[in-house]
Amino acid sequence: MNPAISKPSDTVMTPEEKRSLEILLGDEDPNTFEAIERFILRDAEKYVTWLHACRLSDNAVVRKHATALMTKHLSMASKVRFLIFCHTQPENLDLELGLLALARTEYPEINVDGYRALLDFFADNIRGKIMDSLSPYDILEHINHYLFETEGFSGNQFDYYSAENNYLNKVIDNRCGNPVGLSCIYWLIGKRLNLPLTGIGMPGHFLIRFQNEREEIYVDPFNNGRILSRKDCIRMAAALGLEFHNSLLSPTTSRATLIRICTNLATAYRRSDNREKSARIELFINYLNRRIQAGEPVDR
Repeated sequence: MNPAISKPSDTVMTPEEKRSLEILLGDEDPNTFEAIERFILRDAEKYVTWLHACRLSDNAVVRKHATALMTKHLSMASKVRFLIFCHTQPENLDLELGLLALARTEYPEINVDGYRALLDFFADNIRGKIMDSLSPYDILEHINHYLFETEGFSGNQFDYYSAENNYLNKVIDNRCGNPVGLSCIYWLIGKRLNLPLTGIGMPGHFLIRFQNEREEIYVDPFNNGRILSRKDCIRMAAALGLEFHNSLLSPTTSRATLIRICTNLATAYRRSDNREKSARIELFINYLNRRIQAGEPVDR
């Protein structure tokens, strides 16, 4: 069952109430729909089971209106849950949970378990190829070959500022994203494989670092997993107009990564003049920053 909703017993609605509400739901007058929307969303949990049934109605108007109400209810619930997540989780929050919770604020009916299973599937297909690899470069080559050749992930060079590049589900669906979106895929797979990978939130271009006691290797998932040395990263920083200092290549926290993604989203929605969505994302950023400002130490 979708955790965004609960399904109360049908006894909370009488047959007469169901019939009357379904007649109103099938009314094409926008004023009628607006009135029933206000009525149902005041206590949406009571009507969830009934709305599910209405989505299968023979009446196309009933189906359309029921779907609209369910989507709005799930969207509102997902936003509240994400705000709670932002405010209560520690600095090193579970990035995967955060990314999926964020995705549901825009796509409330996505199958979260399905996307987690896909990440498991990617990792399982890589695991067999790297079991006998001793060299970090061989391991990274296998990951790169699988993600960017077999699965076809790539950097979205043509629509770099699209909001979809930042939502985990859409990056997986579209097989493309921006630097941080693709880096999150790489990072989450690395966690499943118990690899020493971390995110590097360099301004202008998010990277992944592989580091053990002998090697320090940087990966650029936006450019098909291009392998970079520290010197390469210094040159990249210069090309981006940044004055290099060591903190540019310090590991970022999962909370800071989520803030970066939300910042990208706010920019994308402002560029498309979507004030409602940009305001929503700004609220998320505010809540994510509140946790830091409350005195939570930042892991540098």
